[in-house]
Amino acid sequence: MNTTTRCLTCQGEGHLLCTECDGSCEPNIKEQQFLDWVEEGAKCPNCEAHGFTICDVCEGATVA
Repeated sequence: MNTTTRCLTCQGEGHLLCTECDGSCEPNIKEQQFLDWVEEGAKCPNCEAHGFTICDVCEGATVA
């Protein structure tokens, strides 16, 4: 019997909502030195403007 278990971290979706921008793709910069960079239209560097990141646990495979 071959059973698979959905990843508990991402609920079997393979990706997680970006913790840096909360899915908005806007950079969450709190340091004054980066404000010029944000005004130039930069997007979130953590998720590369996708709004989500690949699950660390299942690496996007949706099963753990």
